[in-house]
Amino acid sequence: DCHNPQKPMFNRAVCPIIDEGGQNVIGAAGRRILEKEYLQKWKYSYGFKSGSNLYGLWFAKQRILETSRVILVEGMLDVAKLHELGYTETVGLFGVNVTPNHIDILNRMGVMNVSILLDGDEAVELALKRNTEKLKDYFNVRALKCPKDKDPDELSGEELKCLLRNN
Repeated sequence: DCHNPQKPMFNRAVCPIIDEGGQNVIGAAGRRILEKEYLQKWKYSYGFKSGSNLYGLWFAKQRILETSRVILVEGMLDVAKLHELGYTETVGLFGVNVTPNHIDILNRMGVMNVSILLDGDEAVELALKRNTEKLKDYFNVRALKCPKDKDPDELSGEELKCLLRNN
């Protein structure tokens, strides 16, 4: 019953998490309407592990293969916003950390250029440095940070264009 407030996905926009091959839903995550609180339900069911998957990869795969570039963002709504604005090579990390599995996935796809675009809060400074160190041995890396206290999904098309120029 989707109207039962005792259900974890009540009053949430729910995003399916699809495997790299585009064949299976391996998890789901919900975001409360009008809030920035995430709830990941079925986090490990159906094969979903955040460090082993990139959100939106199935939808971004063709563009990534064509351009050898990727834009990494934190969350699902960031991915949706950038795709909406034409940056269809964008995938989500399910957080701020790049893992060895993420690097393997990008290497398999022949990625050469990585832009990592994280939220504009203080906590991401260390994450940007750490991720740049992890990625620089494999790819050309651009570390980008949103303006203070903004997420990529909150930026205008012009603000994103300015940040991603030359990507």
